[in-house]
Amino acid sequence: MDSRRCWRTICSGKRVTGMVLGKILRKVLRGERYYTVCVRKYGSGNGLFQFLPFSERYWYADPLGFEYNERLYLFMEIFDRKARKGFIGVSVVEESGVILPPEKVIQEEWHLSFPFVFVHQEKIYMLPESSGSGKLWLYRCRNFPYQWEAVSSVEGRPFQVDTVLFEYLGKLYALSSDMDSDSAYRTREKVELVSLEGEKLELSEADMEFDRKREYDYQSRAAGGFYHEDGRWKRAVQVSEEGIYGRRVEIREVQVREGKLEQNPCGLIDTEELRDALGNLAFAPEKNRIGIHTYNIVHGMEIVDLSFWHFSLWELWYRIRDKVDMLLKARRVRK
Repeated sequence: MDSRRCWRTICSGKRVTGMVLGKILRKVLRGERYYTVCVRKYGSGNGLFQFLPFSERYWYADPLGFEYNERLYLFMEIFDRKARKGFIGVSVVEESGVILPPEKVIQEEWHLSFPFVFVHQEKIYMLPESSGSGKLWLYRCRNFPYQWEAVSSVEGRPFQVDTVLFEYLGKLYALSSDMDSDSAYRTREKVELVSLEGEKLELSEADMEFDRKREYDYQSRAAGGFYHEDGRWKRAVQVSEEGIYGRRVEIREVQVREGKLEQNPCGLIDTEELRDALGNLAFAPEKNRIGIHTYNIVHGMEIVDLSFWHFSLWELWYRIRDKVDMLLKARRVRK
C-alpha cells in the first residue's frame, strides 16, 4: 500500500471513529427520558400548566385523577431510577392547581404504574399496571388515600397493561391492552367482563362486540380513564411510533350502541398542541420534549404528563453500575 492510500485509510478510519464517538457523546449528553406531571384548570384557554417538580432519582408519570370529598387526588407512577422500577404515589391538588409533593402508597417487588382507581359498592379499589408480576392485582383502600392492601389477583397476565373499567347496563367491563411480545410499543385492545364477587377479581369473555381491530398497532394503549366532555363520553389512547413510546394521545368519543363498543377518533394532543400552555420550561426546552402519553379531565382539571430528555450524572452512574453488575453475574455463571 503506497503512502497516499495508507493516509486516506487512516483518515477514513478516524472519520468513522469520530462519527461513532460523536454519536455516543450526543446520546450521553442528550440524557435519558424523564416525565413530570402537569395540571391546569379545564377550559382556561391560554392558561399555563403547573408542574410537579421531579428529582434526579425520581420522576412522575401516568397521573390519573380521582375526586374524593370535593378534592382532587392524583395517583401516579413514581419511578425510582436507582431501583429501576416504579411504585404508586398520590398527590393532593389544590384548587389553585398547585400539586403537592406525592407520598408513597403501594410498593412491590415488581414494577407498578398506571394506577386506575374506582368505586364499587361504596368501596374504593385500584387496578395498577402490574404485568411484571405476571398477574393483574386488585387493591382495596383501607384509609383513603394512603393505606391500601392487595385483596385479589388474576393469574397469567404477563402482557396485560393499563386497564380501565366502565359500567354498562349494570355490568362492569375492563378495557385493557396486551403488549406484543416482540415490541413493548405495540399493543392490541381487548374488552372483558369483570366480576368482583367477594372482592375476588375475575375476568371473562365480554358479552359485547368490539369495533377495534384485533392486530397489534401503535395506538391501542390507554392514556387515561373515561371522562365526560361536551355531553359525550371520551377517553385518551396513547399513540407511539417505532422507537418512540408515547409521542401523543388520540382522543376518542366512546359509546355502546346495540351491544357494540364504538370508539371514534376526534382529536390529537401533543407537545406542539400544548406548546403555549406548557410555557418556557428551563428543565424541558422545546427541543428536548418527547411527547404526551397521559390525558384526563377530573374535578375541573386537565391532567397530562410530559416526557422529555434530561441529562443526569446519577442516571449515568446507575447505568454504569447496572452494566458492571450484569458483567459480574455473567462471569460468575461462566465459572
